[in-house]
Amino acid sequence: MPPPDPAEDHEPYEERTSPEYSEAAANSFEVRELSQGLREVTGTCPRCKAHVVMFDADEVARGGPSTVRVKAKGKAPAPATLDIVVFCTCNEPHPGRPEGRLGCGAYWTLRLRRTGQS
Repeated sequence: MPPPDPAEDHEPYEERTSPEYSEAAANSFEVRELSQGLREVTGTCPRCKAHVVMFDADEVARGGPSTVRVKAKGKAPAPATLDIVVFCTCNEPHPGRPEGRLGCGAYWTLRLRRTGQS
């Protein structure tokens, strides 16, 4: 008798979202500011219940190994809220997951209120 396949106990990979994912994540996720404009987002995936760690940044770096150019969002005042699109990044064995991908396929929006806004 072959050993049990650990993937059988996990949700199949499916790229999807749901308002319920955002609601559940709002109650279970933590966002830690690592430096100005760089955040660590951690919590439990509302679909597969695995631990998720993701990073979010206000700026996007582009370029090759010798040159890096930064595209900033501009000098406008920061909005009172910040929406972060979060993806499940677990390493659990989800059947049907494409090679080179992480997670169960779930994604959702985490809305943060910025402190110090008037």
